Amino acid sequence: MSADIYRTHLKTTFLVLPRGASLANVPREVLAGLGAPEFLSSRDLDDPLLSVNTAGIRLDLTAQGYAIREV
Repeated sequence: MSADIYRTHLKTTFLVLPRGASLANVPREVLAGLGAPEFLSSRDLDDPLLSVNTAGIRLDLTAQGYAIREV
């Protein structure tokens, strides 16, 4: 799963969106709490250096109604 990673004004919080997704789709309430996000990089979340449980993330996103597909 590829994602765009944005730095927020909170030191320990990053915004992660599917690669190419628009920030316009992020709820205003979320952005209000994070400040204006700054694009950091695009990454493959399956990269072992990130130590991310992508299976858990995919389950959470699916439970919220998002469709996950490999490209």
